[in-house]
Amino acid sequence: MELRQLRYFVAVAEELHFGRAAERLHIVQPAVSQQIGRLEREFGVRLFDRSSRHVRLTDDGRRLLERARLVLAAAADTATLAAELAGRSGVLRLGAGAGLERRVERGLTTLRADRPDLAVTFADGPVSAHLDALRRGDLHAVLLRGAVESDDDLVATQAWSDEVVAALPAGHPRAGADAVRVADLAGHPARLPAPQCDGPFHRLLAGAGVRPLPDRPAGTVERTLLELAGSSDQWAPIPASGPPPPAGVRTVRFDPPLPLPGVVVTSARTPADCRAGLVAAFGGPDIIDYGGR
Repeated sequence: MELRQLRYFVAVAEELHFGRAAERLHIVQPAVSQQIGRLEREFGVRLFDRSSRHVRLTDDGRRLLERARLVLAAAADTATLAAELAGRSGVLRLGAGAGLERRVERGLTTLRADRPDLAVTFADGPVSAHLDALRRGDLHAVLLRGAVESDDDLVATQAWSDEVVAALPAGHPRAGADAVRVADLAGHPARLPAPQCDGPFHRLLAGAGVRPLPDRPAGTVERTLLELAGSSDQWAPIPASGPPPPAGVRTVRFDPPLPLPGVVVTSARTPADCRAGLVAAFGGPDIIDYGGR
């Protein structure tokens, strides 16, 4: 089955006349009849009841018409998206989790090396809202930390690797250690982002046994680090490639290491070459590593 055959079928189904459908498609009528016949043979059903006086959809034809319209709409969306990502529209609509500003900046620099006029618009709100916008087609891609499963609508591609480190106040009993286990911090509540703000990062840490501080979700990494400086027993899991800790805060690695995947999420309709280009631009090695300071 080809998209061309579906286009011919929809034209005939809407016109209920092979001649008018051919005029609408700017082709000769025998070509339309031939392709409809091939489609019927491929499916093994009759799509139209034909006579010298009328053309009518069969029940099978009505079922196919609904699906064909969806397929053709998705194909049109893909063509539009491909044009936009190729730079013909010049706008990249992007969502990103907190703390990924440097990675986004580097990725845009890479993309603009080939497309100097590329503009970008950023989505506001939590990661969950970004993923919803991606499903609706309002964004081209979302960058985030943590595990995300691909589904019928979204494709999650790991583009870089990071790890989680423990940010501890200087007065914390474990602040002088070379490394800590998650279990070593079990009695000390952690500052985690709220699930609705950064679900993938929150789920990864909860799965590792990190207990969040009730009613005190973490804000940005920078703000959380500043707040830790005045604390005694709180701590925060942060990316190793995050901002440098302020005076009074030390970062310590976990033993064993706690991996933190970096993911580029795109629509399942995104052409493979566009997806690969986005992953290449925004992926790559960690930009800065402050672990152990």
